Amino acid sequence: MVHADEVRKRFSARLRRATANEGWPERGAGARLAKLAGATPKAASKWLNGEAMPRQEKLGVIAKSLRVSQQWLQYGEGPMTAGVAEELEPYGDDVRPGPAVSGQIPIISYVQAGEFCEAEDPFEPGMADEWLPFRPPGAGPRTYALRVDGESNSPRIRNGEIVIVDPDRAPDSGKFVVAKRHSDAKVTLKQIQYNEGEPFLKPGNPEWPEPIIKIDGDWSVCGVVIGKYDPM
Repeated sequence: MVHADEVRKRFSARLRRATANEGWPERGAGARLAKLAGATPKAASKWLNGEAMPRQEKLGVIAKSLRVSQQWLQYGEGPMTAGVAEELEPYGDDVRPGPAVSGQIPIISYVQAGEFCEAEDPFEPGMADEWLPFRPPGAGPRTYALRVDGESNSPRIRNGEIVIVDPDRAPDSGKFVVAKRHSDAKVTLKQIQYNEGEPFLKPGNPEWPEPIIKIDGDWSVCGVVIGKYDPM
């Protein structure tokens, strides 16, 4: 039999994992959690620290807001996410999971993304072997998807996940973008930032050794990440 303290501790670990998966910084997570659950910051802090658990109705609200299965969050049973549409994790308040619409967003290679960076037309059938099983609302007609290879942007974007990229979105500071270096056709996935109006690229993983890249005339932004999907 599992002791009550251990139950709360395990719940806390799952809750922290869910908030981290949404990109919440650890500092301030309690206040944010309290706001979405309609609870006091003190109560939310206890949930995160394994000192207490939310009531059933608040658990449902929290699970839905964090896009995880309530069964998983409460008991650790079943998959973390509760269906294909809920596995879409948005980057921005204007992106939300949508209904399943097959055959609309191609999953392409980084080489194809580099080639498409110069194109004006959407991908056509036959240009990709795989297609996402859904289309997020607001995705432009030229939206495509890439399978991530590497941990340079972990934990926000992990190896094996699929990022959804809209080439017609504005590359605002803090967004993840796909960029191409024309001198060698290298394509990379990085976070874009601006310093006194000058754009540069950096890994989302603060521990990653790769240096910051200044965007000059040799680089083009090929699209902005509007969401990600974990196929596992």
